[in-house]
Amino acid sequence: MCIRDRSTGVPVLPWELARLARESMPSRPPAVSFRAAQEADMRELEALQKKLFPVQYTEQFYKDLLKPHYHTILAHTTNDSVLVLVGAVTALREVDDGKKKQTSSVCSSSPLLVYIMTLGVASSHRGQGIGSTLLRKIVEGIPADSYSLHMKMGNEAALSMYLNFGFQVTRDLPAHYSIEGKSYDAMELVYTPPGQWYNMVQAAVIWLGTPLARCWYKN
Repeated sequence: MCIRDRSTGVPVLPWELARLARESMPSRPPAVSFRAAQEADMRELEALQKKLFPVQYTEQFYKDLLKPHYHTILAHTTNDSVLVLVGAVTALREVDDGKKKQTSSVCSSSPLLVYIMTLGVASSHRGQGIGSTLLRKIVEGIPADSYSLHMKMGNEAALSMYLNFGFQVTRDLPAHYSIEGKSYDAMELVYTPPGQWYNMVQAAVIWLGTPLARCWYKN
């Protein structure tokens, strides 16, 4: 069978048909890579967050992200062989001693908490699962009793992502944010990993077999 161009009547060769078929196929989104942030990434991270969030973070904020109890995961795509930052999550590891939350210590026997400070994805790359993958990287990389965050009310897309992940709204926070002199309500969301008690026992058994157990015996 001979296939001809409708406008010219000229036969279309098989390899030309294959090329036209490839060009008509929808393009796949570029692959996304994830890794921990380094000091050299801070300026790029700051530039992304200025685009994403109405709150501007101080220089000290980015210095703090390099401390041991802070965790930052970046999401990159490749554009013409150049890595482009399209998403990031920042989190703080804390302990709750029942009085005041403090940065965590390997010797602490208090509940381990992770507070997710920021999570954002460039508008051009939303809807590809990058945000939920960043969340999963934090949960898998920092085992804890619970994970919490605050978010401004009205962001239904973000709320849907958190709820689908397993977060639950625990309380409303009236006038929690002040942006350019205007107050905005927020909500607190908390995620508790399933089977957390089993993970804690398993971790304790492993931990007690290490030299770090000396911290526990001294308490």
